Amino acid sequence: FRDHLVLPFLFSAADLQRTRSVQAVGGLLRQLLEQKRDLLSRVEAIYEPATTTAEDIDQLWRTFVEATEGDNVTIIIDALDECHDFQKLLSQLIEVTGHADHLSAVVLSRDEPEIRRPLLQRRSICLGTDFLADDIKAYSSYDVERRLWSIGETAMKERITSTLSQNADGMFLWVRLMVDHLRSHITEGQLEDFLSDLPIGLDNAYTRILQRLSAEPLPLRQAVSRFFRWVACAARPLYLNELATVFAIQKGQSSLNNKARPSAPREIITNLCGSLLEIMPDSTIQYVHMSGREFLRSELMNNHNNPLKEFGVSDQLTHQEIAEAGVTYLAFDEFVGRLPREKSELEKTCEKQPYLEYASRYWTHHLELSCCMSQNLLQQVLDFLNSDQALTWLEGPAMILVPSMTGLLVLQSQLNEWASGFEAGTPGVDQIFDVVTRVYKSTYEYSKSEFGRGAEVTIKALTYLGLLHHARGAYPEAQSQLAEVVDLSARRYGPRHNKTLDGISNHALVLQSMGQQEESEHLFRQTLGGWIANDGPNSHNALWGLNNLANSLMQQERNEEAEILFKQAIDGHTKAAGADDMDTLRAATNLSHLYQKLKRDEEALELADRVHKSLVRQLGPGDLETCNAAIILGDSLMYTGKYAEAEELQIETLRHVERVVGKDHPMFMEGTFSLAFIYRKQGEVDKAIEMFDRTLEARRRVLGAKHPKTMETIHALGKMYMRKGELERAESLLEEAAELRGNVLGDDDYYTLKSKEKLEAVRKQQQMGAAMI
Repeated sequence: FRDHLVLPFLFSAADLQRTRSVQAVGGLLRQLLEQKRDLLSRVEAIYEPATTTAEDIDQLWRTFVEATEGDNVTIIIDALDECHDFQKLLSQLIEVTGHADHLSAVVLSRDEPEIRRPLLQRRSICLGTDFLADDIKAYSSYDVERRLWSIGETAMKERITSTLSQNADGMFLWVRLMVDHLRSHITEGQLEDFLSDLPIGLDNAYTRILQRLSAEPLPLRQAVSRFFRWVACAARPLYLNELATVFAIQKGQSSLNNKARPSAPREIITNLCGSLLEIMPDSTIQYVHMSGREFLRSELMNNHNNPLKEFGVSDQLTHQEIAEAGVTYLAFDEFVGRLPREKSELEKTCEKQPYLEYASRYWTHHLELSCCMSQNLLQQVLDFLNSDQALTWLEGPAMILVPSMTGLLVLQSQLNEWASGFEAGTPGVDQIFDVVTRVYKSTYEYSKSEFGRGAEVTIKALTYLGLLHHARGAYPEAQSQLAEVVDLSARRYGPRHNKTLDGISNHALVLQSMGQQEESEHLFRQTLGGWIANDGPNSHNALWGLNNLANSLMQQERNEEAEILFKQAIDGHTKAAGADDMDTLRAATNLSHLYQKLKRDEEALELADRVHKSLVRQLGPGDLETCNAAIILGDSLMYTGKYAEAEELQIETLRHVERVVGKDHPMFMEGTFSLAFIYRKQGEVDKAIEMFDRTLEARRRVLGAKHPKTMETIHALGKMYMRKGELERAESLLEEAAELRGNVLGDDDYYTLKSKEKLEAVRKQQQMGAAMI
């Protein structure tokens, strides 16, 4: 390493500032600037920390690689197995060292299969316990001498050192835990007994620690258990004062109950939890080692028959507990309309209210990770979102405390899911999405004023706002916002950057929803070409680009081209992630829909049924992804003559869609349109007309008269009135369909000619009837 810049980074599961790949790359970049200050100007030209979020690991890597050009750099990553997203970091290291000759890397880790597999083609060395024997002995001697000062006899200290060294099996942490135990043994007899019955391995050592804790009084055990849970699941290291405040947050209260706060939290952690938790110099509380946290999370510790279960950590229940505390705290009366208007004053308020910053930033994070919500927590969230307290967090400087944009998107997704459990019109549910939209808009406006229109955080906020409008069927708003995202991204990152391509793809999807197929096809081809150039033809982005382009071609009746691309996408996704991967299933859903259009009914039914069953198993019947697959399956059942099954499935699906997004969502209209066709196939003309009429009214109002789906519905309703014999009504509708299609699609378009053909048939029937009279 004589001619190299050496940049080390140590991961530590006990330090949440050292558990993620983005922290490692940022740390390497900071070290680089400390060793090569002349690179500062080059780095500043590439990376703008004031306007670029720390989450952008791709930007950090680009900055690092470009800033080190001309230097030989060796990266040393220690304890990679303690990195939460080590797969991502490992793939990035392999990529950058493979393409940048001036970079090399040394990775140190426990021997985990997920880490070993990607490195099979790289040089590796396995360090056995014998290699560490001298170090273990030296550490044992040092720790015994330093911490077992009460043992005066040299012979006993030497025996302890020897016994610990022989049984450590290469684990320094085990030695530390045993010395912790020995500190409470003061007589020679107690020491002899302990040494003769040492717990072998870390799990047995932790069990021994918890057995000792189980003898403490119940209030102390409950406090220790909460410390274990919250420190294990916190989004960032919690400060001692924050964790103490948590005890004073009680559901149903409108202010802190300070009488419930532990009087000596530091002493509880130091004296009772010291083998598992430690208080850092900055007063944050962290696990001594990741193995302790993982042991408490283990199936063994959460088994109902385990007498030590009270100390176990259930991630789902703990996240629910933290989310509930956060919502309770933010709803306190003292925050309603009373937050300072100046940012500096708001920061002082956060200092006086220890849990305020954490609760406001991370409550949505814990909602996401709590998975299945209890009914009580769901109702608490609904009440909060519709309260004056919630509005307090959407105004002015308070926006610095609003959850991250990712957290807000998670919240919106959670609310979508939760709403499916309520009947339409349930008090509070109808207002949820308005509140979430206000959150998004407020976050965007604040980001724009604080960081600038072109800042990354502002672009992300505008992207999420556009995606929300698209999901809600508000296409004009989504189109305008996502078009602006494309413009801002191109200026910030360049026209071929993946983030710009993402923006173009989102914009194309909105144009497709609006019926602008040629424009969306052009953009889909642009993004596909860019992703292939940037990431390769088998990358996730490129495969998803294939699916998008194929869908666009299918909408334009270019079915043979579409089938080829759908099959390529399905094959690629299956090889990359399996047949039940969401992207595989989405591409398969689209192919099933194509088979329907090509009247390959049995193939369509087989594929649609497989996709639907997989989605029901993974997401449940009420998820919108599942509902979309159910509508397509219902169509396949209809085309193969299984009318009763098709009708039952479509009616059930419409109930789910209505509960989640309401009757004005395009998916609900698609469901009523499909149900109308089922009635038509069964000869139930009046029911079919009723469903087509409901669909047409909604599509005219939401999508507009010139949308392809609206024109299709006008044509279908005209045909039904023709079958019923109400020829004047049929003529009016088919004339409108022919005129609209001619103006939008052209006079020679296939669909225009179909409407003209039916219109001519109606008029002939009218003439024949008049002649008979």
